[in-house]
Amino acid sequence: MSNKKESVQQNPSRYFRVMTSVLFLADVVFAPWLRDGSRSFSVRVFIQGVKAAGGIEKFALTEAGKGSTVGIANLTMSYWCIYLIIALGAVLLLRAVWLLAGRKGRVLSGAAYALGLLYLCAFMVFNYYGYSGGMIVGMLLVFLDAMVGKYLDERQALRETEAALRVKEQAEKEEKKRREAFPGRYGSEFYR
Repeated sequence: MSNKKESVQQNPSRYFRVMTSVLFLADVVFAPWLRDGSRSFSVRVFIQGVKAAGGIEKFALTEAGKGSTVGIANLTMSYWCIYLIIALGAVLLLRAVWLLAGRKGRVLSGAAYALGLLYLCAFMVFNYYGYSGGMIVGMLLVFLDAMVGKYLDERQALRETEAALRVKEQAEKEEKKRREAFPGRYGSEFYR
């Protein structure tokens, strides 16, 4: 990470990325991420339930039932996958603070996107609990952070390139017009 500070005019994506980080953290804390039938769990409620039960083993036995070994195994893997979300939230929070301090957060952004992708892959493999609205919104926020943030980072460079291209095309057009201009008659030197 570079320690070079930037102004908001140089990097307009700063506040967008901070906003998506805050929204993601709110989504993790309040929105339901895991669903089992009619029950939904936010990350906070799920972790509190595991702690109240005395560990993931006891919580899994209570939730999945004693005879459901597949359910217990999948619930245990879902528990460990939740830590990817917590790590992603921590990285996004650190990046938000870093960006507000005026620093570049490329390494932290890359780590956040990698954690988001890793969680999505782990979710697809170990899908005991069904997806819920919070998970969809959270992953959408990470995706928007990557795509819109990248666009906002490169918008100024795109505008400068477009302006230079317009000036060049206008100069070429004027040069062509000057070269191809014919006043309507040839000078006397033409006929000699």
